[in-house]
Amino acid sequence: MSGMNYFPANFSFKRKFLLTLAVLTISLAFCQHKTDLSLTIKCDSLKFTDPINTIKDGDSTYLCFTSNEEQSVINVFFKWNNFQTTAPLSLLPSDHYTIIDSLKKNTDGQYGGKIRLNDFLTDPRPVLSVKVGSSHFNYNLLPVVLPVITTDKKTIEVFQEEQKTIEFPETNGVNIKTENSFIPGKDFDYKLTNYLNLLAVTIKPHTIGARQITIPLKSNFPVLDGKGGLTNTIQIISININVRQFKFSYINFDKNTIFYSPDSKASQQISLDYNPLFEQAKSFRIEDQQNSGGELIAELFVESIIDNTKKVVCRIKPFAFHKVSDGFLYIKDSEKNRFICNLNISEKPKIEKVSIRKNGDDWDETLTVHPGEQIEVRIQGKGLETNKIQFDGIPDAKRDTIKSSDEFVYFRFKVPVAIAGKHISLFLDRKETAYQLSVKDYKKPAQFDFVSINYGKSNIALTDMRFNKPLFYDSAVKDINITFNPNRIDVNDKLYGKQYINIEVKILNKDNDLIEDEKIENLVVCPGEQSPRKGHYDVSDCNEPLISLNDYLDHKTYKLPEFTQIIIIVSHDESKYDDTKGYKRKIKLILSRKYNYDLQLSFPTGLLVKNFGDGGGIGNLSGISASVLFNITPYDDKHPGQLRPFSLGAGFLALNALNLSSTATSDLGIVVMGTIQPFRKNAKFSVPIYFGYGYFVKSSKFFEILGPGLQFNF
Repeated sequence: MSGMNYFPANFSFKRKFLLTLAVLTISLAFCQHKTDLSLTIKCDSLKFTDPINTIKDGDSTYLCFTSNEEQSVINVFFKWNNFQTTAPLSLLPSDHYTIIDSLKKNTDGQYGGKIRLNDFLTDPRPVLSVKVGSSHFNYNLLPVVLPVITTDKKTIEVFQEEQKTIEFPETNGVNIKTENSFIPGKDFDYKLTNYLNLLAVTIKPHTIGARQITIPLKSNFPVLDGKGGLTNTIQIISININVRQFKFSYINFDKNTIFYSPDSKASQQISLDYNPLFEQAKSFRIEDQQNSGGELIAELFVESIIDNTKKVVCRIKPFAFHKVSDGFLYIKDSEKNRFICNLNISEKPKIEKVSIRKNGDDWDETLTVHPGEQIEVRIQGKGLETNKIQFDGIPDAKRDTIKSSDEFVYFRFKVPVAIAGKHISLFLDRKETAYQLSVKDYKKPAQFDFVSINYGKSNIALTDMRFNKPLFYDSAVKDINITFNPNRIDVNDKLYGKQYINIEVKILNKDNDLIEDEKIENLVVCPGEQSPRKGHYDVSDCNEPLISLNDYLDHKTYKLPEFTQIIIIVSHDESKYDDTKGYKRKIKLILSRKYNYDLQLSFPTGLLVKNFGDGGGIGNLSGISASVLFNITPYDDKHPGQLRPFSLGAGFLALNALNLSSTATSDLGIVVMGTIQPFRKNAKFSVPIYFGYGYFVKSSKFFEILGPGLQFNF
């Protein structure tokens, strides 16, 4: 069976082959594959690239990148592996992310954009969708949030069956799996609680003696195992404990602190460990010493015994204040010691005032802080010493135990440079209070090393020493560009924030008359990608990093005559800064020239003209002549804009052109003449002295001349 012929009968084999090849080439050009496109994710200064950082989990392949619980904005870059591919790319909207910057083609051929991912806990495996021509591809992403726990080697002293809570600072604790109930063990029980950048490990030891206990931590979502796979095992915590035995059983309460007011006789409900010696409807005394005669701290009344939970529900009525650090308390049946315990009995905590201090200044109640700032916080109130006070997002706030009391507590900490929130809330006993520190980005004027000016071939920093005096420039100024380098504003931990800039340009002519005064105001320059605060600034009002002055000037720089003065004043807009004087930089650029070129019409009179070969003598005295010269006059280096009193020119001399005497000999000469102007060098009219050589066209003779004249400059 013969194949079908799709070509006209008159097509030659060569034409059929070329047409087929063209169709295949076009088809391949429009046939895109996901393997032709590589994806790179940039978080902070780290890059993660497909397929180098991909990992397979089940039937799916993921591009992994390390992140943290506050990291939500990432940069994405796409690049064609096949350089012949030119299909356009665009990000598709998705429930997994919000598009901040659409894909744009960079100079290196990559397409770059920016997205904000959803919350890590609600969307741990987002999918990135990109449109390629008429098709679209999906990329599975796997943010890896690795928790880090900071431990120490100190030994914890604890009684047998006593519940002891040890707190560890943590990073990315959102990915730690915690259970708010005890996990039983042979030697000890434990439970994990996660809150406010702290991992609280509560232990209850069963056996006596010194030992090191280990507690494995698991993650809510997988992390990398270092072998190219995923795991939920993240870290093992080691704690050194010394478990002591007491002749009385230790009783744990479900509360570490109860509140007492001398004006109130109210009791509070409290639960404690079961013991057969606790009988329903029975009362116990709690005193501060083992022997008889101790101070009555509280009374304990047994309300009920819950068998299935091994707990005893009681009412406790405090009669005095007590701190755990004061020592143990003794639960007595009449005068007999039955148990030991310990808890804080304090006035109900209340924060009445919060103040902050910076750099040893006076205390301030405005509560405004800046990223990277070292501050001291003073909290005033009641019952504060024995109650936990925490700052949201500040895991390393150090409490000053020497100065602190029930009425005043003091903390010192550094506001994180990359803090994401606009407020730092205060927590009292894990409950958020009405007090918070307001976090505002710095508004400090930065020195102008982030500003440069280009009036010729290169950028020169505004702080360059060359601008300390007037700058003479003898070339054409096509334009003057002022460029801002956003990456030089915030450097390391030295933060300045947005820069508010005004530019004023004055143009003066050579006579020092002001011919233009242009103001470019309300410019906003935002710190760049290398700033520790990137992603946290509001960039909606930021200007482009380049200002072309010719876009604003009526007198374009390339049309300005010689010795025009261009004065550029760059200054901070001080109305945007609080009680801070900004910087100001003035640049004077003078368009200098080495020589002045002009056309001169002069009337030399009484010239001594001597022809070559006429023998001795000084020559003949001429009448009124006329000359037209193209003249070159150097400028005075010591007096800018002023001409030197001598010049050199070439042109024509009409000898005796205005002499009416019939005996006068007239002729046309081609001359090269020097001119000395002893008076009024810059005047339109002057009386110069001429000297030079020439050639008479009519008499065909070379000659030399010397003498005065009248000169008109145009």
